[in-house]
Amino acid sequence: MSDQKQNEIEAKIIRLRDLEEKQKRNFKREKQRKKGFIGIGIILLIVLMIFAIIQVTYIAGQYYTLRRQINIMDEQIKQLASDMRL
Repeated sequence: MSDQKQNEIEAKIIRLRDLEEKQKRNFKREKQRKKGFIGIGIILLIVLMIFAIIQVTYIAGQYYTLRRQINIMDEQIKQLASDMRL
């Protein structure tokens, strides 16, 4: 009778240890999943920031190119106006 009870107790202990190990694995898996999501989020933020910097640089380049062209046109108009006075 006592051997049977001892076997039952040992079986319960083994089941509890297995359950504990399973819970530890699940916890580690969830933790790694969260780290993965955070890592993906950080990478996306970096990519978006690089994209925004490139866009701002491109727009600034176009703006200064247009300003230079406008200044050149103004100089040409002034030159034509002075030539017409002569």
